[in-house]
Amino acid sequence: MTEYRVGRSGKYVVLVKKSGEAAFEGNNVVQWWKNETDRQARAVSHGYRSRKLIGRP
Repeated sequence: MTEYRVGRSGKYVVLVKKSGEAAFEGNNVVQWWKNETDRQARAVSHGYRSRKLIGRP
C-alpha cells in the first residue's frame, strides 16, 4: 500500500508500506492510501479521540 500524507507543516510525504506494517498518526494530518499493486490488499483503520479533545471530563 502506498500512503500519502500532508502534515501540519504542509510537507507532502509518500510512503510505501509492506504487509504487516503500521502507520500511526498525530493531530492535523491528512492521509489517504492507494493499492498500486495487482494483488488484493486490506487496510484496517481505527479512529480515536481523547475525551480531553471533545470536552468531556
